[in-house]
Amino acid sequence: MQLPRTRPAHCSVCLLRQIEHARWLARIALLALVAVALSTGCAAKGGPNLLAGLRPVRSQGVPNQARITDSVRAPEGEDWESSVSAAFSSPQAFVEYDLGQRKPIDAAYVQGDNNDEYVLEGSDDGTHFRVLWVAPVLREPGLRARSAEGLGASARYLRISVRGGDRRFALSEVQVYSGGIGSLSSSMRERSGVPTPVMIRSKVLILLLCFGVWLAVTRRQSSWIWAVAAAALPVWAASSLYKEVADAWPIPGREVAFVRAAAAALAGLAILRELIARRVYPAHRGVVLTTLGISAIAGFMAFFNLGHPQFEDRKAKEPLFVHNFDMRVYYPVAKYFKELRYDGLYKASVAAYVDDVPGVTLDSLRNVELRDLRNHRMSRLDDSQVRAEVEAMPQRFSPERWQAFKADMRYFRETMGLGDYLGTMHDHGANATPVWLAIAHLVFAHTTASNTTLTLTGLLDPLLLLVALMAIGRTYGLRTMLVSMVVFGANDYYMFGSNWGGATLRHDWMAYLALGLCALKVERWVLGGALLALSAAIRAFPVVALATLAIPVGWWLWDRWLVQRRLPRLNKLLREQRPVLLTAAGAAACALVVWLGSSLLFSFDAWTEWLAKVSLLDRDPHVNHISLRGLVAGSDHLQLRVLHQRIGLFAALIAVSVVAIVFASRRKPLDQVATLGTLLIPIAFNPANYYIHFIFVLPILALERPRPEASSGRPALSGYDGWLWGVLLVACAAQYWETLVSDLDLHFQIGTVLLFTTFTALLTLVLSRDMSKILPSLAAGSLPGDPGHKPRSRGRAPSPESKAAPPDGTQAATPGEATDDPGRANAPVSEPHSTAPAAAPPSEAESPPSNAAHDAEPEPDPAQARSRTSQDPSTPKS
Repeated sequence: MQLPRTRPAHCSVCLLRQIEHARWLARIALLALVAVALSTGCAAKGGPNLLAGLRPVRSQGVPNQARITDSVRAPEGEDWESSVSAAFSSPQAFVEYDLGQRKPIDAAYVQGDNNDEYVLEGSDDGTHFRVLWVAPVLREPGLRARSAEGLGASARYLRISVRGGDRRFALSEVQVYSGGIGSLSSSMRERSGVPTPVMIRSKVLILLLCFGVWLAVTRRQSSWIWAVAAAALPVWAASSLYKEVADAWPIPGREVAFVRAAAAALAGLAILRELIARRVYPAHRGVVLTTLGISAIAGFMAFFNLGHPQFEDRKAKEPLFVHNFDMRVYYPVAKYFKELRYDGLYKASVAAYVDDVPGVTLDSLRNVELRDLRNHRMSRLDDSQVRAEVEAMPQRFSPERWQAFKADMRYFRETMGLGDYLGTMHDHGANATPVWLAIAHLVFAHTTASNTTLTLTGLLDPLLLLVALMAIGRTYGLRTMLVSMVVFGANDYYMFGSNWGGATLRHDWMAYLALGLCALKVERWVLGGALLALSAAIRAFPVVALATLAIPVGWWLWDRWLVQRRLPRLNKLLREQRPVLLTAAGAAACALVVWLGSSLLFSFDAWTEWLAKVSLLDRDPHVNHISLRGLVAGSDHLQLRVLHQRIGLFAALIAVSVVAIVFASRRKPLDQVATLGTLLIPIAFNPANYYIHFIFVLPILALERPRPEASSGRPALSGYDGWLWGVLLVACAAQYWETLVSDLDLHFQIGTVLLFTTFTALLTLVLSRDMSKILPSLAAGSLPGDPGHKPRSRGRAPSPESKAAPPDGTQAATPGEATDDPGRANAPVSEPHSTAPAAAPPSEAESPPSNAAHDAEPEPDPAQARSRTSQDPSTPKS
C-alpha cells in the first residue's frame, strides 16, 4: 500500500516568503502611485511658465532680449553682465510681452542684479499698466533670484522695467505662472556665462588674428580671386563681432577704447606686412590698403563713440549727441561775448536761473560754489560781493538780449539737469581766442540753443576733419591719409569719459593746420602761410610750426657763410628764399585780417583780456595737461615750486629738443619743417590732453612713394618711413592700458611719458634717415645739398636714375643703391619739393655752384666735371 505524500517543511517557508515579497511590492507600487499623483498635482498647481520662449512685442534699451525668457539662469552670484543675462541700458529701458489673451497671474520669478528693483506690470489693453510685483533689492552681490506667489492678478500684456540701484541693470531669467511656482528645477537650466565685455574683446582679438592670416597668405603676385577667397576668414570674424556688439549695444567705454587700440594694431599689421620680406614675399597692395581702410574707419568711428550718443537729455530722458558740458560754456560766450566777455558766464548763469524759475532766490543758492573767472579762485554765493555782482549781471544786457540769454540757458539747465548745470561752474570757462569767438559768433548769432541747432553745428567738426584728411590723401598719398585717420581716432588723449564729439568747432584749428601743411607741400606758399596763421589765431599752438619755417633760411645762410665767409646780398636772399617769404607774407596778411576783424566785432580790448585769461590758465597746474612742464614737475599744486628746483633740467630738455628739430629740419621741404615744428607744441606750451590730437598730422613725416613708382615693384615705404608710422601706431595701441588707470593724476602722467617717448623715437628715426644718406656722402667727400657739392664722376656714363636729383634734396639713387633708400622722396622726380626754386646760374663774382640737391640737371660729362672743378675755387677738392 502506498502512503500519501507530505509537503516538506521548507516549501512552506518559501511560500511564506513569496507572500511577504508580494506585500512589499504592493507597498512600493502604492508609494509610486502616490508620488506620481503628488508630482502631477504639483505640476498642475504650478502650471507652465507663461513667458517660456516668448519674444517681446515692444522694447526699449534692452539688447539680447531672448535671454530673459530662454529658461536658462546663471549660478547665484555670477557677474551681472554676461552671455546669460540681458542688460537694461537705462532706467527708461523695458520689455513688453503679449500673452495672447487675458490670463491669471499668481506667481513670478526673476533672477537679476542684486542692488536694483525689477518691476513687473500688467495691462489688459497694452496701454495702461499697473504694478503687479516689485522684485526687491538684495544684499548679496551678483545675479540673485527673487520670487513671489499669491499675486492674485490677471493681464494680457506684461511689462518688465527697472528702477533704483546703481544704473547697472541686468536680468538673466523671468518666469510667470498662473498657479504656484512649484519646482523651478524642472523648468530651468543653469549655465555659467562669460561677461559680455570679455566676449567683445575676445572677438576683436580673433578679428585681428584673421586679418593677420589674410595679410600673410596673400602676396603681390596673388590673383584677386585668391585674395577675395582668403578674405572669407576676416569676414566671418567681423560678422561674429558685429553680432556680439549689436546684442550688447551700447558697449561700455572700455570696449570702445579697446576698439581704438585694435584699429591701431590692425594698421600696424598692414604696415609691418609691407616692411617684412618685401623683396622675397611682397605684400598684396589691395589687401594692405583694404586693411588700412578698415582700421581707419574703425578708428575714426571709435573717436565718435562708434556713433552712439555720449550724453543724455535729462528732460526728454533719451540719449543726446550734443556735448552740452562743452557747449554750455562756449555757445553763450560766443553768442553773447559783448555782454559776458571772459569773466561773466557763471554769474550770468546764476542770475538767469534766479530770474527764470519762480521761487528760486540767491538765498536758496547761498551754498552753491562757482569759479571767479577773473582769478580762477572758487567763491560762494553767500559772499556779499559775489552776490552783488550776480545781481548786476542783467544790466550788461539789453532787455531783449537778456530774455534770449535766459531762454538759451534754460535749454542747457533742462537738458543737463540742475546738478550738472551748476556743477560745471567749477570749470575754468571759455579760453578761446577772439578769432574763434568771432567765427563761432557768426555761426550762433541768429540761432536759439536746442538739440537740433547744436547737433547740426556739431557736424562741422567731422566735416572739416574729413576735408583735411582727403587733402592729405591727395597730397601725400592714400596710405598716409589712412594712417593719419587711424592716429586721429585711435589715440585716447581726451579720456574724461567723453570726447569732443558733439561739440562745435573744437577741431577746426587741427583741420586748418593739416590743410596748411598740404598747401605747403604743393608749393601754394601764400595759402599755406594763411592757413597756418588762421590755425594759430584760433588756438595759439600752431605758431611754433610757423616759427620753425625760419630754420631753412638759417641753414641756407650758414651754408653760404661756410663757402663765401660772408652773407649773401639781400636780392639773392629774396630770390632764393622766396617760398619762405611768400609763406610769411600769407601768414602776416591772414593774421592782420583776422585780428582786425575780431577786434572790430568785439573791441580791441578783447585781445588784452584773452592774453590775461590764458596767462592765468597757464600759470596754474592742471591734472590733465600734457606737457614738458608736467613731465618734469608733475601736475599737483607743488608744480611751480618743483619746476623752480628743476629749472636746469627743464631748460636742458628744451634746448635738446630745439637742437634736434633744427638738425632734423636740414634739407627738408617747408611742409616737413612745419610738421617737425608741431613737436614743440607740448614743449613751448602747456596744452590740455584733448589738444594732443594734433599728432594726426605727424604721419606725413614719412615719405610715401607715389603709386606709379610703387606699382612698378618698388615698396611704397622705406624701412625708416614705415617705422615712423609704426611708432605712432604702437603709441596709440599702448594707450589702451593707460585708460585702465582710474587715478587721473597717474593716468595723465603715463600719457605724458608716452607722448614724449613717441616724439623722441620719431626724431631719432628722422635723424637716422638723414644720416643714412649723409654718411655715404661724407665718404665721397661732400654732403648732398651743401654748397659746392658736385656728384663725383668715375668716368662712366650716367645711369637713368642719376640724371635728376630727387625732390627732397637727397642724391638720386644709383644702380648700386638699394631701391628702398630711406631718404627717397615721395613725389615724382619732375615735381620740385625744395624750399626754393632752382637758383639761377652763378655769376663769376658771387654765386657758388648750384646746389645738386635742388637742381634737376643732367650729370655733366666727366671731362667737363674735372675741368669745372679745376676752374672753380669754391669747389672742394677730393
